Amino acid sequence: MSLLGKILSSTRSAALMGGLGRVTRIQIDIGRQAEVVPEVFVSALKERFRGDLLGNCQVQYQMVAGHQVRVQSVEGVPISSPPGVV
Repeated sequence: MSLLGKILSSTRSAALMGGLGRVTRIQIDIGRQAEVVPEVFVSALKERFRGDLLGNCQVQYQMVAGHQVRVQSVEGVPISSPPGVV
């Protein structure tokens, strides 16, 4: 699975385990030695989010030591929220 696919899968899993019906923000840690261009990676994520439970969510990142790229946190709207609540 590609790095982009792994991040998408991790985000969806975290959203489902957290009972989120829609994701509004994710925070990603990007290792300085990961050979990932942060702006390009975030843009690719947002493109893949369209029409998904992640559609229109904010993606924030921070550079950290190491080689890993990982999801730090996922925020969103709980499944049990009434319609229209953001």
